[in-house]
Amino acid sequence: MKKFQFTLQSLLNVKVALEKQSKAELAAAEQRIQGFLRELADMETRHQLQIAQYNEKLRRGVQAQDLTAYAIGFRATYEGFARQRKKIEAAEGEKNRIRKKLADVMGERKMLEKLKDKQLAEYNEAAAKENANMIDDFLSNKITSGKTGG
Repeated sequence: MKKFQFTLQSLLNVKVALEKQSKAELAAAEQRIQGFLRELADMETRHQLQIAQYNEKLRRGVQAQDLTAYAIGFRATYEGFARQRKKIEAAEGEKNRIRKKLADVMGERKMLEKLKDKQLAEYNEAAAKENANMIDDFLSNKITSGKTGG
């Protein structure tokens, strides 16, 4: 009997490669999100320093032009926060898309592996039957040849 060969092995190999690629994409997406979160935390730290400086100026006495400069700076900071949060939101959306793709590929791979296991079990069953038939044929030939030869 010929060696077992899964009929969809090349497709299974593709699904395994796609799964590996999707896992790498998911890790990269997570790293991007973490980077954006670090940037947001840095922005918040700088903003806290900006607020402390502003409060110190208010305590000492502030000129109108300084108030205007701080107002512009605060507005720019809040706009930067909004942009950064949008980046994070977009990266989260991308991560979720990749996660769904990964789940789909993993499901397809598992289905193919179950089919492979089923085909292997059928192959093993057929091989066992073939071996049993060969043994039966051998024994019946031996018995027959022993009776005629004796």
